[in-house]
Amino acid sequence: MLLPAMKVGEPLQVTIPVSQKLLRSTRIIQALYHDWDRTLSEVPIRAPVRSPESSLGDTQSNVGIFFSLGMDSFYSLLKNFTTRSTDQDEITHLIFLHGFDIHYGNAPVFGDLLTNGAKVAKILGKKTLQVATNLRDFSDPLVDWGRLYHGAALASFGLALERGFKTIYIAGGHQPRHIHPWGSHPLLDPLWSTESLRFVSEGCEIGRVEKTRFLAQFPIAMDTLRVCWLNPSNEYNCGRCEKCIRTMICLHIAGALQKCKTFPQQISIDSVRNLPLTWIERAFIQDLLDNLTSSDLDLTLTSALRQALSRGALQAKLESELRKTGTRRVGGVVAANDEAFFDQNKNDDYHASVLASIKSDLERIGCSAEGSMLDLGCGCGTFVKVCRDNGLDAIGIDPGEDLLEIAKLKHAGNYVIRAVGEFLPFKEGSFGLIAASNVLEHVQNPQLTLRESFRILKPGGIFWLSFPDYSTCFHEPHYRIFWIPMMPKRIAKLYVRMRGRTNTKYLDSIQYVTQRTVRNTFDTLNARVIDLRKLRANDIRMHARAYCLERIRSPDKIETRTWRRTMTFLRWLRLSDRILCRLCELSCLVLSFRKTPLRENISVMLSFMKEFLPAKGNIVWAIEKQPRDAHIGG
Repeated sequence: MLLPAMKVGEPLQVTIPVSQKLLRSTRIIQALYHDWDRTLSEVPIRAPVRSPESSLGDTQSNVGIFFSLGMDSFYSLLKNFTTRSTDQDEITHLIFLHGFDIHYGNAPVFGDLLTNGAKVAKILGKKTLQVATNLRDFSDPLVDWGRLYHGAALASFGLALERGFKTIYIAGGHQPRHIHPWGSHPLLDPLWSTESLRFVSEGCEIGRVEKTRFLAQFPIAMDTLRVCWLNPSNEYNCGRCEKCIRTMICLHIAGALQKCKTFPQQISIDSVRNLPLTWIERAFIQDLLDNLTSSDLDLTLTSALRQALSRGALQAKLESELRKTGTRRVGGVVAANDEAFFDQNKNDDYHASVLASIKSDLERIGCSAEGSMLDLGCGCGTFVKVCRDNGLDAIGIDPGEDLLEIAKLKHAGNYVIRAVGEFLPFKEGSFGLIAASNVLEHVQNPQLTLRESFRILKPGGIFWLSFPDYSTCFHEPHYRIFWIPMMPKRIAKLYVRMRGRTNTKYLDSIQYVTQRTVRNTFDTLNARVIDLRKLRANDIRMHARAYCLERIRSPDKIETRTWRRTMTFLRWLRLSDRILCRLCELSCLVLSFRKTPLRENISVMLSFMKEFLPAKGNIVWAIEKQPRDAHIGG
C-alpha cells in the first residue's frame, strides 16, 4: 500500500504491528521512489511497532527464491545450487507467483509453469510453494508495475511468508553499469528486510549473455526456460515479442538455441529489425552487439539490431526526458497528454499525413509545395525529416534544447536550429513555404511571431497556419476535454484538475489566440488570407452531394430497406433532386446508406453538419505574401 499512498499523497495508516527495522527503512524507500518519480510524494506512516520476538516462527531455517523459470531466477537458483559456501545458504523452496507476470486469469500458462517448475524442483531437490494474488487489479490503475511497483509487490509476498523463511532471494536482471530506477533494485530490495527476514538481491554481477552461457550447461534449464510475459494465445514463449527475440539471440550467441526446446529454432530477421525498444531494452541490445561475432548470421543480426536501435532511439530519448521529472516536462513545456506527444513525435505516418494535407491545401489554391520550407516549432524534427524524405528542402526551429538532441537521433539534427519564433535567424524572403501546426498558441508573443514569419517569407510564398480559436473553441485540443471559450486560467486549472488531468502547468504555456487577433495582425501586412476550411468543406460538400444523388436517382443502391422504401416514396412524390438531397443532408439519412462502422458513419454526419453550422475549433489558413505593389486585403 505504500506506493499507492505516495501516488495519491495520502498518509498510510496500518493497524497491525510492523517491524521497527522496516519502519525505519521506509524513509529511505520513500526517498528513493520520490527521486525516481516526482509524482510520488513522501507520506507519513502510522503503525504500531511490534516486538522482535513476535516475528519468529518455527520454520525460519527455510531459504526461498521467487522463481519464474526466467533467465535471472534460473541463474540465481543454479548458481546457489552449484557454488553455495555453506548449507545455511542453500535455497530450499521455489516460490511461484500467480498474478505477477502471468495474469491471475491465465490458468493454462501458469499450469505449464507449475509442471515445469515441479521438474526443476525434483531434479534439484527443492520444495515448491505457490502464491496467488489479484494485486495488479488494484495497483495497475495507480502505479507503473514494471518501472516501480513489482519490487514492492515481491516484498509484500515475502513479508506474508515471514514466519516461514529467514532469507528470500530476489533475482536481479541488470548489471551495475546498466542499473537504473526500477521496481526491483539492488539498493531497494534489501530495505524491505525485517529483524527476522532478509531479502537478498542476487545475480547482478554478470549480463544476460554470460547468464545464458551458464544456463546452457544445464539440460533442465534448456527444457523449461520461460521469459515471455505477453503469452498470446496462451503460448509458453511466443518467440515474437521483444523479450523472446532478445533471449533467442542470447541463446544463439551461447550456441544453445538448437538445444532450447521452449523457443523456435530460427530467428526472424524482420522481427529483430522491427523490435520496439524503450530506454530499458537499449542497454540489453548493446550487450548483444558486443558479443556477436563476424559470421554471416551474426553480421545480419548486427545490422538488424542497429536498425532497431536507430528506430527506437527517439522513443528512448523521449521516455528518458519524461522519466527525469514527474511533471512530464519535455522541451521546456509540460506535456498535457504525453501519450499523444509520443504518438505524434515518434510516428512518421502521422507527420506524413500532415504533409499530405498541406500539399492538398496548396493544390486547392493553385500552389505547390516546392523549394525551401521552414517548420515553425519543429519539436523532435520528425516533420522536418518526413518533408526532406519527400523531396522538400526543409529545416526547422524550436527553442527546446533537449528536443533538438532527439532530432539528432532521428537524423534531422543538421536541419534543425535552436531559435524562438519571435526572433527568427533568417534573412528577409528566405522561404517559399512556412508551416506552423498548433504552434502559435505556445509562443510568448503570437503577433511578433506572425510578423517575423511573414518577414522571412518570399513574395508569393505561403504561410500555412493552423491554430485553435479559443474564442469559439469548445474542445481543448491538448487536454482533449470539453472547454469553455476564453476560460480564465485560474478557473481552467481547477477545471482541468477536476477532469482528472494533473498537468495543469501546461496551461501556463498556452496563449489564448483568437481568429480576430490573428486576422488583425495580417490586415496590417501585405497578405491575402485564404480560409482553407471553406475549401475543404466545399470538397466534402461536393462528394457528399454526388453520393446522395447517386442513391436518390437509384434507390435500389440503398441497403437499408426502411430508407430505400422512404426514398422510393419521395421519388414518387416527384420532389426535385435538389430538395431530396437537402433532405438527406438535414436528416443524415446518408448514415443508413453506408454499411460501415458507427464511428465512420458519425464522421460522415459531422462532415455534413459543417455545411450548416459555423466551423469551430482549429483555424486552418493559407496566407500568401503579396508583392509590395499588390492590394492589401484578405
